[in-house]
Amino acid sequence: MKKSILGILAGLSLGIVLMIGAIMLLNMKPQNEDILAQEPGSNMSEVVTEEESESLWEESELTETEVEATEEIEETEVPETQQEEAVTPEPPKETVSTPPAPPVDIPYYIRVNRQANCVTVYTKDAEGNYSVPVKSMICSVGLTGETPLGVYSIYARYQWRPLFGGSYGQYTLRFKGHFLFHSVPYSQQSKDSLLDGAFNKLGEPASQGCVRLMAIDAKWLYDNCINGTKVEIYDSPDPGPLGKPAGYKISENSPYKGWDPTDPDPANPWKKGVVSITGVKDVVVNEGETVDLLAGVSATDVDGLPLEVEVSDTLDWSVPGVHKVTYTATGVLGMTATVDATVTINAVLPPESEVPVEPETPTESETPTEPETPAEPEVSTESETPAESDVPTESEAPAESDVPAESETSVESEVPTEPEAQAESGDADDVEMVETTDGSETEENVEGELIN
Repeated sequence: MKKSILGILAGLSLGIVLMIGAIMLLNMKPQNEDILAQEPGSNMSEVVTEEESESLWEESELTETEVEATEEIEETEVPETQQEEAVTPEPPKETVSTPPAPPVDIPYYIRVNRQANCVTVYTKDAEGNYSVPVKSMICSVGLTGETPLGVYSIYARYQWRPLFGGSYGQYTLRFKGHFLFHSVPYSQQSKDSLLDGAFNKLGEPASQGCVRLMAIDAKWLYDNCINGTKVEIYDSPDPGPLGKPAGYKISENSPYKGWDPTDPDPANPWKKGVVSITGVKDVVVNEGETVDLLAGVSATDVDGLPLEVEVSDTLDWSVPGVHKVTYTATGVLGMTATVDATVTINAVLPPESEVPVEPETPTESETPTEPETPAEPEVSTESETPAESDVPTESEAPAESDVPAESETSVESEVPTEPEAQAESGDADDVEMVETTDGSETEENVEGELIN
């Protein structure tokens, strides 16, 4: 029984060996054909002899482990995707040509002066260069130089954006990593939660690297500077061609300190106040004198904070007359108050030593009564009669005369006698007394004319 079993097993083993040998011969056939193709006239018997074939069968016996491994390799299937890739070549991709997009016109160029804490926005000139300044803004950059120098571009924007420290920024523009343009921070995402202490530091370094702005300036950049706008950050003691705008401080007692005074939101309570100017008055000076027109003048903004006052002082202090001046004060929101006043310049006379002294005219009570001095007799004509003369007229007669007069007239002063009159008058020789028909005497001119 055992022998029959062993015989069966031996027969099976021999059959397996023969099968393996046949498989190997099949695998070797292409190789032998290659050899025959390389050497014309050769045949299989010339390449492998019978003895060599038997040795090959012996060398090709495999252990059961090797056979199982071989079967596993043969049974392993190649994935369909790999088979398709190996069999079917990938067709070339079609390239579709699209016309290039037209260049975007970027109207503005932003320069941030880190040293001066000032931003200047430029637009293009006729040649397309950004050389025309249009707006300047006060800002706060990094406290210890965190704001990076260089040229960057705006590429993202947010109306509200969380900031470091749990705060929020309004009208935010990103130009490099976590570096942004934004408003002064708020404690909440609400316009009435402004950190007024940070607002009062505008104009000096105060941020962690971002560029802080007043709300009105941050909104202007947000509305006008599109993505792609260049941002240049540099250092210079010169703030820029438009200068650095004046800062503004929110009073601790201001009822509106939770709001940015410049926020253009219609709900901003800062818009409800008014700008006022006090202390303006008219001025009177003498020619050549000057006065400080701003002395005692002050102005307040909508929340009662002081404002700077300007006066249009273009007058010439050496020109007498009445001149008009205007006082102006502008609040942070752009509201303006104006007040007019006059400056009167009086002309100054020369010193008294140079002016001739005119004699004082005495009044009637102070005028002394002077005795009348007899006037020289004048030759009368038919149309002229001397007004003051010692010659008697129809109504007057010599005081000392024997000729009776129609009416006697008292004379205030003593009438000189005939010899005295002749002595005082240069024309006495030209007059002589004649007797008239009525027996009275009268004076006759040498030429014969009667003097009545």
